[in-house]
Amino acid sequence: IIDYSGGYVLHVSLGTARFIGASWIGPRLDKDRLEHKPHNTLLVLVGPGILWSDWNRFSDGDPSAASTDAGAAVLNTNTNIATATSALVWITWATIYYKKPSVLGGVNDMIAGLVAISPAAGVVAGWGAIVIGIALR
Repeated sequence: IIDYSGGYVLHVSLGTARFIGASWIGPRLDKDRLEHKPHNTLLVLVGPGILWSDWNRFSDGDPSAASTDAGAAVLNTNTNIATATSALVWITWATIYYKKPSVLGGVNDMIAGLVAISPAAGVVAGWGAIVIGIALR
């Protein structure tokens, strides 16, 4: 089994921590369920933008060498193949279903694309990254 970026360990431990945190905190209050608008949409875009750029350093350094694996990781994860495919699929489906795309939905799917490609970033070809990006939806 190849877990390229430690994705399995990260995702399982973070998922467990979030589940335990959510069970301690409990469900949202009824007044908070009525409206889910972000306070500042620009900051909603800045945060994932910083995350995406930092993902470059994360995936580049995994092979610990300047090799074809490092090049594949950069291409598949950060040069927008899986991540942009995932976001574009969301935007397309939102446009078809709701008749307009959603910035927040696109950002959420962009992050999902980063997470989905991480364990396989250095070992899949470009078409595999596209399949992973599409498979999220």
